[in-house]
Amino acid sequence: MGPWLSVAEMFAALATIIGVLVGLNVVQNPFVRVSSGTISGVVSDVATGKAVPESTVQIIDNASRMMICESVPDANGSFKETVKPGAYTAKAVCDGYRPTAISVSVLEDKTRVVRLAIKQQTAAEARAEAAQAGPAPATRVVTVPVAVPSGGASAGPSPRTPAGSQPAGKSKAELVEQQFNVAKQLYEAGRYQDAKDAVAAALKYDPTDGRIYAKLVLLNVDPKCENLADAKDWAREGKQKVKKNKDEFNTAVLQIPSE
Repeated sequence: MGPWLSVAEMFAALATIIGVLVGLNVVQNPFVRVSSGTISGVVSDVATGKAVPESTVQIIDNASRMMICESVPDANGSFKETVKPGAYTAKAVCDGYRPTAISVSVLEDKTRVVRLAIKQQTAAEARAEAAQAGPAPATRVVTVPVAVPSGGASAGPSPRTPAGSQPAGKSKAELVEQQFNVAKQLYEAGRYQDAKDAVAAALKYDPTDGRIYAKLVLLNVDPKCENLADAKDWAREGKQKVKKNKDEFNTAVLQIPSE
């Protein structure tokens, strides 16, 4: 072969190089579509309403209880992080302030905006809280966003919640019911967002179970934890993915108030 390569030979060489780099996880596969959502918001002082740019925002995966990333707000107290679709807790911490946290469900290609208002505390309060606090969430490095096959939805489980190994001896239906029971207890305790997150976590066991989407829709239109925007998002996703228990899902969708 001479010193010059033909166009075909150049593309073949490039494809080989890309294949090697993708295999080594050096670069993202350019032929797959990525799946991600966004958590953004502001950290402010409860008393003054002013931004607290010296704070840190921890993003914690609700399913694994692991902190997946930390965000440093800008001068206006604003922060923004790209994460996999799923259920998370955004927690603001700052020296001299009480930590505050809020649960948030992130959907694909959606942005969830939160306001984290933190309250100043005395030195005595800080020492007492440190003594009562449990171990800090484990930290891990994750690759965001998640790659899914190009041209449509993932053929595997829904990316909404981090995939976990299925406990031995329990069927998918039993695991889903287990999450429903947890959600019921949280709801009765007044922890409405946590109840929604518990139901959302059931999708990792069976993303085609229409009951899950139905319960999420109903929770989001409930007067105690109303969120019509999320309800419509769950309804759209449910219509696309649900393959069984359609009657229950469709009944829940009908209860979404019209514009």
